[in-house]
Amino acid sequence: KIDNKSDDLIQLVNDWLDFTRVKEGKLEFTNELFDFDTFLNQIIDDLQVVIKTHKIVLKSNTKSQIVADKKRITQVINNLVRNAAKYSPNARKIDIETKLVNANIELAVRDYGIGISDENKKMLFSMYYREQPGNKQAAKGLGVGLFISAEIIRQYGGKIWVESDEGKGSTFRISLPLQPKIPLKSKWFLK
Repeated sequence: KIDNKSDDLIQLVNDWLDFTRVKEGKLEFTNELFDFDTFLNQIIDDLQVVIKTHKIVLKSNTKSQIVADKKRITQVINNLVRNAAKYSPNARKIDIETKLVNANIELAVRDYGIGISDENKKMLFSMYYREQPGNKQAAKGLGVGLFISAEIIRQYGGKIWVESDEGKGSTFRISLPLQPKIPLKSKWFLK
């Protein structure tokens, strides 16, 4: 229980620091070339150790190399999977699937939880957006995780969106180009 509280506190501090960097245009990226499937398998293995309430089922066989910042892409995937667990407390499974679409890797994170209303979908990737207080699953945090994730994906020329019906769960999708406009091994900052 203490470990969980420590993890929550560290996550809050990291979210706040990254949020501040995003607002100031100082979020740093360092690109490298790597195998996406191997990378994703490692992230999911690490998350499964932390998320004991849900079985994370991964279907990934893109057989693709991607140029990206491992730390930032890990941050996005962690945010989506942790949210899936947080907002589906009565479910026991999270599905993650990837596929290659043209020159992009598309990743989907599906939960079987409370879903999101059409009204809330419009604000989901906004700064400080939080699930309404009347929602029993409204969770701890600053409400900036999806905003930061969307900004990271946007910087890569990618897309992030959600498909959801209230009471039927949600599927968050990201699409990342295999080769962003930013050169390999470059350090750059959020614009």
